[in-house]
Amino acid sequence: EAKEKQAFKDANKDGLYTLGEYLSYPMRNRIKAKKARHDELLKKLQEGGDQTALGKEVSQLSGISSLCDKLAEIHEAREALLELKEETSLIEFLEGPKAESWTEEDTEELMADINAELADIECEKLPPLAQKL
Repeated sequence: EAKEKQAFKDANKDGLYTLGEYLSYPMRNRIKAKKARHDELLKKLQEGGDQTALGKEVSQLSGISSLCDKLAEIHEAREALLELKEETSLIEFLEGPKAESWTEEDTEELMADINAELADIECEKLPPLAQKL
């Protein structure tokens, strides 16, 4: 199960699947293809490819690439928050000095903060980004 989870994370590290509510599957695939093309062209430019021809296409794709990079950052933050939320829900099962110093109030406060951050991502950051894409 852990390997499957990691494989899913690796395949979806760009975060495009989180926009399923806003963008169709074919649209997400098109965006992914444009981002891959942009990255491929940049690599060719760095390797000494034709600056004029490649530069024009890179320029045309740079906007979508930038938005994809922003989405990947948001996705990474969202994944970290979800992981923290999972770990926080397990605090009550801890034993030892750390567990004793952690109160139920601390857990509730942390969970509220995490949920607020997740809501901000889901409601304030993803919809405008999906619209731009």
